[in-house]
Amino acid sequence: MAAESLDMKGKQLGISIKAETQGADHRSVRKIKMAVMALTMRAKQPKRGVIAGEKGFIEINDYPRAQKASITYTQDGHTEVIEEGNSKLALQYEVQDMQDYVRNQGGTENFKIVCDVMDTLTTVRSQWGMVYPFE
Repeated sequence: MAAESLDMKGKQLGISIKAETQGADHRSVRKIKMAVMALTMRAKQPKRGVIAGEKGFIEINDYPRAQKASITYTQDGHTEVIEEGNSKLALQYEVQDMQDYVRNQGGTENFKIVCDVMDTLTTVRSQWGMVYPFE
């Protein structure tokens, strides 16, 4: 699913996940918007995500390998469907994203954090005497 498409549609529906600052009597008052997520891998529930906003909602079925999302605009009730990708190629998409990430050195700060965590885990593993079979 193209994140850009959903982000754009979300903005049209009045959905945003960010903190807003409003001025009031020479001071700033922060209004925080809340999001609630619940996820379980063991429950025999449909894999469905719903994102609700002031002007409509987005439904994503077969989450996390969805190929389409339905957008319902509450003002007039019409529905729009966005289709993107192919679930059968999900692993291929992830490999392509990782290759692009490494090739373009995207998100270098995030990459540094990942490397720091890996170094810490390797140090702890070494101190505990844990060795992988391939080492």
